[in-house]
Amino acid sequence: MDVRWYLRRLSLMSPPEIAYRCAFSVGLAIRKAAFHLQARPPHPVHAEPNPVALFPHLADKAHILDVARRVYSWSPASADRILAHEFSFFALQQRNFGPSIPWNTDILNGVTAPLQYGPAMDYRDTSLCGDIKYLWEPNRFLHLPELAKGFYMTGDHRYADEVFRQIDSWIEACPCPRGPNWSSALEVAIRLINWCVTHEILAQTEVDPFVRYPDSYKKWMGSIGDHLRFLKRHRSRYSSANNHLIGELTGLFIGSACFSLPGSRGDLSGIRDLLETEALRQHWPDGINKEQAVRYQAFVFEFLLLAGITGARIGYPFSNAYWDVLRRSAEYIRSLSELMGYVPALGDDDEGKVVSLDGSLDIYRTMLAEAARAFGQESLGCVRADSSEEGFWLVGDGPPVHSVGAFDDEPRLAFPEGGMFFLRGGGATLAFDCGPLGYLSLAAHGHADALSILLSYKGMPILVDAGTYAYHTHPEWRRYFRGTFSHNTVRLDGQDQSLMGGNFMWLQKARAQLHKNEGDTLKGSHDGYARFSDPVIHTREVNFDSNSGTFIIKDFLAGQGNHTVDLAFTFSPDCRCSCDGNVVRCQNGPAAVTLYGDAAVGAPKLLQGSTAPPGGWFSAGLDRKAATTTAWWTWSMQGTMNVITRIHLEP
Repeated sequence: MDVRWYLRRLSLMSPPEIAYRCAFSVGLAIRKAAFHLQARPPHPVHAEPNPVALFPHLADKAHILDVARRVYSWSPASADRILAHEFSFFALQQRNFGPSIPWNTDILNGVTAPLQYGPAMDYRDTSLCGDIKYLWEPNRFLHLPELAKGFYMTGDHRYADEVFRQIDSWIEACPCPRGPNWSSALEVAIRLINWCVTHEILAQTEVDPFVRYPDSYKKWMGSIGDHLRFLKRHRSRYSSANNHLIGELTGLFIGSACFSLPGSRGDLSGIRDLLETEALRQHWPDGINKEQAVRYQAFVFEFLLLAGITGARIGYPFSNAYWDVLRRSAEYIRSLSELMGYVPALGDDDEGKVVSLDGSLDIYRTMLAEAARAFGQESLGCVRADSSEEGFWLVGDGPPVHSVGAFDDEPRLAFPEGGMFFLRGGGATLAFDCGPLGYLSLAAHGHADALSILLSYKGMPILVDAGTYAYHTHPEWRRYFRGTFSHNTVRLDGQDQSLMGGNFMWLQKARAQLHKNEGDTLKGSHDGYARFSDPVIHTREVNFDSNSGTFIIKDFLAGQGNHTVDLAFTFSPDCRCSCDGNVVRCQNGPAAVTLYGDAAVGAPKLLQGSTAPPGGWFSAGLDRKAATTTAWWTWSMQGTMNVITRIHLEP
């Protein structure tokens, strides 16, 4: 990071945070120096397993075996791939990691990180760590519970052998607190959670596997002790206290429930209270997570659900208000899914998961099924409670974990605090984003998408959010996918509505405000371009004319000087598009629409996988992008201008 980045970061801190960061940096430097002066690593403090049963339903093994095979068609195929060290994530598909997993290596780019003092490492430095997302992902051990399931289901010791073989090799390669796998408390927390889940599944098997591996088990307990102590000492604070803090607290809560350091089981009630406070603080009353990123909505839900299940089973239950946060969060995802026909990738998406017990790539369907099962519902919308194998392993078929108020009968059309609104008509749904940019001063995972729209017709995506693609690498693509041009709204003078300061930092933030939500009309504005020397306010009104089956989009740009205007609409990669004058025709299977541009602004260009200028791209996941079509109108204006775009639904 250069000096400019630090100055920008400093500008977003409050005086108390600046004082805290200074004190933390001094303490970190002292700990780093002391670490390098040590003649040898400190002796680990071994954790002790607590007599708890996070998954008491697993004791009924005959029932589990029957349901897993009959309902979910369980087979050892996934566990066998893990035995062969084959992994799939991001751009890697069935990549073999070799006979010994290189835990400190970004295998995509072949960069091995050094075993420096972990908490002080700059994991964003690609020359040091490569793409840190590729390095971290296998170290989360999301795959380990699948091996435990394999042993539980078959009694085949190959799976249990592999559990201890991998943990042994990881402890050898990643001694605490050395290397990139000790540079982020969130990564430590996710790894500890998966170790706890693995331990609990193994503990429910008929043959005690821990007796078979006494030396490995002792080393494992030593490393779990390291994880617990690390999480107690490292916690995200102030402007960094977003989903990371919820994950860290969840890891500490579940880890302290399953294991104790000598002489202490940990302050479970205190950790629970902190986690409950953050759950309420980080969600709007309507259920939308304040990071304004749908994937993080599901990611945080996983943490909170796992903590809630754990608390209920060990005698530290969470409050009704906590569980109501989960209910409202699930209702938001349910509404997005049913209204749009899929869950759009609003905001950042790094495909993060906390546990993986069914191999499903659809985290939202898993989330809704788990919510239904946890709350004792047969289904949540069109998603049945028994459709998720992961929910079955975590919750079982017993009574609900918690009973909350009734779920909505129908998907909701307005989420006023989070700023998401929907218009329906003619078999189509239009989503209108009139919410905040993101959470806290960084708004780290938000995108410059104020007043953007999405459109689905006959259950098929038409106008889409372009996705995320990059995090720490490819800065030019990070800017594009976060920027205004890829979000179906208006851009002025080639600048985004909000001003970026770094990959996870916004310096100036557009503020959106809803003015009208009546009948078939939505209207809102934002002040993102008020920062210009000639301030401009963008107001957008969307109507649905049921007589003609047309959505009418009116963009009002109020200023005084001269400006260049870009109006862009990105289509699903499944759409076939053509252009004739100022008319764009699009078809996705049975769904066809026609966009009529305003005659005053001329004909659009169709960008398809373009790099100069960048446009016509869609990212289905991290490090993956594909060409699609973006219809781009550009013109010059002076003073105030009104532009009307019509989207006609073809019958």
